[in-house]
Amino acid sequence: MGERNGGGEDRFFEKDSGLTLRYRIAGKGPRVTLNHGVGSDLESWDEVVPILSPHFTVLRYDMRGHGGSTKVRAPFKIDAFVDDYRALLDHLGWEKSSFVGFSLGGLVSQAVALGMPERIEKLAIVASVAGRTPEERKTVRERADNLASGNKVGHAAKAAAERWFTDEFIAKNPELVAERVRKAEAMDPQCYGYSYDVFASNDFIDDLHKIRAEKTLVATGEHDPTGTVRMANLIAERIPNARTHIFPRYRHSLLGEAPREVAGVLLDFLKD
Repeated sequence: MGERNGGGEDRFFEKDSGLTLRYRIAGKGPRVTLNHGVGSDLESWDEVVPILSPHFTVLRYDMRGHGGSTKVRAPFKIDAFVDDYRALLDHLGWEKSSFVGFSLGGLVSQAVALGMPERIEKLAIVASVAGRTPEERKTVRERADNLASGNKVGHAAKAAAERWFTDEFIAKNPELVAERVRKAEAMDPQCYGYSYDVFASNDFIDDLHKIRAEKTLVATGEHDPTGTVRMANLIAERIPNARTHIFPRYRHSLLGEAPREVAGVLLDFLKD
């Protein structure tokens, strides 16, 4: 699967509120930020960073409730994710950065582009959502409510594995699939539930036309049941200067199953 760790040492930033964010920086050149999905952490980008870092200064961080960042055990809204990122940029002295978000991170990337447009250069939204149909809204709401009612994260993660990975990958890499499930199981259940509620509760389809990033890439897997091809095309239609890239045959977990392909597409987009 290639190089692990991805480069950069763990660093920690404490906001005035007492919340601490874990982050890493690697490489040199123009700045780009990588943001992970729900139930994951900055390590999800381990095999992408070595491909980007020879050309870019790459920042990745754990969102609140995830990885080595503070376990926030109270409900919060997506604005909290945006404010955390703004505070991290301020701490680093970065005026701007390109932003790449995966899944929940892709939803956060939309909120960041809308809420702090002056600090976004290029924008990449990967395997994420907007313009859910009534049926899709119902399905994701049911999952969020199940987590909120105390159903175990591990059960949800095991059920999600078939949405995340192709059948071929599951058959050939059972240990990697199990590792991804274990990571979700290890996450604080309240944090997982609150973060998933943010994912289920937000949809920026009616505001995407306001995004003014220099350029936007919207990418997803051909058979992703979460960030569907229909959604990707719709997002790209709504955002000025946006285009789509569809990864053939993959489902949701592009970073787990096809990180080098993702890295290559991102590198071309960011260098363009």
